[in-house]
Amino acid sequence: MSVIKTGVFQMTWKNLPGFRRVFTALTWLFVCASCLLLSFFGVVFAFLLHEHFAWNSSIVRESKSRGDVIVGLLEEHHRQQGRFPGSLDELNDGNNNRYQQPTSGLKQWRYLVNSDRSAFELSFSANDNHYPVCYYDSKVKRWYEDR
Repeated sequence: MSVIKTGVFQMTWKNLPGFRRVFTALTWLFVCASCLLLSFFGVVFAFLLHEHFAWNSSIVRESKSRGDVIVGLLEEHHRQQGRFPGSLDELNDGNNNRYQQPTSGLKQWRYLVNSDRSAFELSFSANDNHYPVCYYDSKVKRWYEDR
């Protein structure tokens, strides 16, 4: 630490005139900027997390409503062909989708059909681990939600 000797009075760099005011102002500026930056990233992270894992009753209800359209298309296909399609792509008219993706979770349908194509399960989930999940069972013709 450097010391300036001026007669009887010794000054260190911390005692220089105005240093404390400047140091205090810079410290508070750094603290405020850090808080703002952390708050910004926190809000962005929360928004992305909410968008990716959106799973509340109204959004799930809307997804089920969109799924009911697909269930109707699958039942119609079963009446005409005598079996359910192997994939949801078989329900589309050329390049036009006849159904919408779910509004909740991963926003993607998962369609499973049994080997003889006599039953299916249509589902959407909150994440890649498929939990929570909401699914339609064609055997009992009902939606289930597993949380």
